[in-house]
Amino acid sequence: MTVSREAGDDNVTVSVQVTPREYLVEETEVEQDQNKRQVRGAGIGAGLVGLMIGGPVVGVAAGIGAAVAATTDGDVGDLARASGTTVANVGARIREWDSNNARVVQRLGDWNEKHHVIETAARPVVRGYNYLRNGEVQS
Repeated sequence: MTVSREAGDDNVTVSVQVTPREYLVEETEVEQDQNKRQVRGAGIGAGLVGLMIGGPVVGVAAGIGAAVAATTDGDVGDLARASGTTVANVGARIREWDSNNARVVQRLGDWNEKHHVIETAARPVVRGYNYLRNGEVQS
């Protein structure tokens, strides 16, 4: 940047020379991580919905499509990134709940092993299924 002023002149001339490097803004690691979370979340969310609706091929195609859409500009990209953020936040909350409640889950498993609650509850269901399938009553 250069500034020049001639004697007795009230006008100031400013000359600015900008290189393209000054316009580049590097993403911080936090922004890069957020973008990765959004793309992954969009892919996982759309993939799961596609899997439920159309099976594994549709699920993979929907997941890839949503992940690509999350990297584009415009309304579709904004929607994909917003849904990706939501899915990523749900995943984080599930992991947090799992880590906080691992002891509770372990205690429930121990309690079930001691009292055989699941087997006792499932026994009438299995009997009913066998009756419907074979017409036999089991004791």
